Amino acid sequence: MTETTRVDVLGIGAGVAGIALAVNLRKQGVNNFVVLEQSAGIGGTWWDNRYPGAEVDVTSELYSFSFTRHVFTRTHARQPEVRDYLHQVVRDFGVEDRFVLRTKVTDLTWEPDEERWTIAADDGRRWSARHVVASVGQLNNPRYPSWPGMDDFAGEMFHTSRWRDDVELRGKRVAVVGTGSTSAQVTPPLAELAEHLYVFQRQPGWVIEKGDRDFTARHLARWRRFPVLMRIARLRAFLGLEKMKDVAVQGSELNARFQRQAEEYLHRAVPDPQLRELLRPDHPYFGKRPVITSDYYPALMRDDVTLVPHEVVAMTTDGVVDDRGTETPVDVVVLATGFLPSRFLATLEVRGEGGVPLSEHWGPDPKTFLGLMTVGFPNFYVTYGPKTNGGTVIFTLERQAEWIARAVRQALRADATVRVRPEVVEKYDAMVDEALTRTVWSSTRNYYTSSTGKVVTQWPLTQRAYASLLRRLPVRKVATLTPTRTPSASRSLSQTKKVSP
Repeated sequence: MTETTRVDVLGIGAGVAGIALAVNLRKQGVNNFVVLEQSAGIGGTWWDNRYPGAEVDVTSELYSFSFTRHVFTRTHARQPEVRDYLHQVVRDFGVEDRFVLRTKVTDLTWEPDEERWTIAADDGRRWSARHVVASVGQLNNPRYPSWPGMDDFAGEMFHTSRWRDDVELRGKRVAVVGTGSTSAQVTPPLAELAEHLYVFQRQPGWVIEKGDRDFTARHLARWRRFPVLMRIARLRAFLGLEKMKDVAVQGSELNARFQRQAEEYLHRAVPDPQLRELLRPDHPYFGKRPVITSDYYPALMRDDVTLVPHEVVAMTTDGVVDDRGTETPVDVVVLATGFLPSRFLATLEVRGEGGVPLSEHWGPDPKTFLGLMTVGFPNFYVTYGPKTNGGTVIFTLERQAEWIARAVRQALRADATVRVRPEVVEKYDAMVDEALTRTVWSSTRNYYTSSTGKVVTQWPLTQRAYASLLRRLPVRKVATLTPTRTPSASRSLSQTKKVSP
């Protein structure tokens, strides 16, 4: 029989949120925890997404933890630098041994007699935990198409989040399927490698010029010598991004201004009027996620790149077939088809009180307390959960990890079980829904919406508003903490102390 490992806290996912959780648990004196990760390395999306051109969309000042700020070498850090920074944080805070890699969690079951969670991995290993924190993110479940003939294709095909370094692209005919943010990043470097690149576009998106560049050695030296300059730049960037919330409001002046900027950039960057019309969206700005890049339009105008403004509907042995019935022979197909962010925790089978599956409890439109907890699932927390995406995501993930770590510490000290109150979930879910109705997200179908057309991924207010709510609403104000019926046999809380690298 497989031995069951007992811990106080079990996290799932070793991305930004999982790292923030580990650090904050240690800061709160919680030491008996593990974080399970299905991939072979730490970093989450910054480990999985190794495709050429992968980089952040927000400026680099914002892409480090507040407890370990980092000076990146570019205005928009690239994937290897972000991944290395996250690894360094884990080493500096001494939590590297808390991560268990190559471990895919499949099932979580609430055991009412013990008031603990049983967690099973696909290799048969099992854990028992008082508290579970799911930090799998919204971009962990790749969207794969189901075209007829896929099994017949004689070439190579893979998703951008499962990049194949062993596939030779130089001198090959390559198809990129999709024209979202990932496609905009991967298309320019692929154009440099391929004999010919075909970009299949189902629907264009609005593009804003990125203005990315390397920092000069002098600039980097000043920031490293005078950290206050970096803190000032970080604050300015954060406040500037906070103002951007109005971009998503229907009919706002800022939304109209950004749409004008996107239209002007399209006209300036693409002189060919026919190509320009193919790249012009028919939805309002921010109705779908905008693409932020300075390299995409120039790549599409290369002689060895062809934009195919049609959806792929099938495959043959030799290539892909679009919705006109036209076959394009290719050697490699790169799927930039995105993820399934609105299907939260779809890769896990989570059963709460009464054996109710979380997928059934939530349905297509999940209700939570600020994305963190849901009714009927005691001692179960989610980071980057429903209706929390937007703005500076790393800021939100930090605040969530802080809140959860404090909640777990209180519950362990009291030897109590945490259940969020239904009236709290209803109140704050309704508040967020009301704010979402004023956004352009609610007027279009996009990956922000569920199958019912309801926006389920986005946070419509500022990040400061989110942080303020979490400060004013600690766990004892939103949940009941009831003594466990079977007190813990072991106590693993150390004296609370600040942990620093």
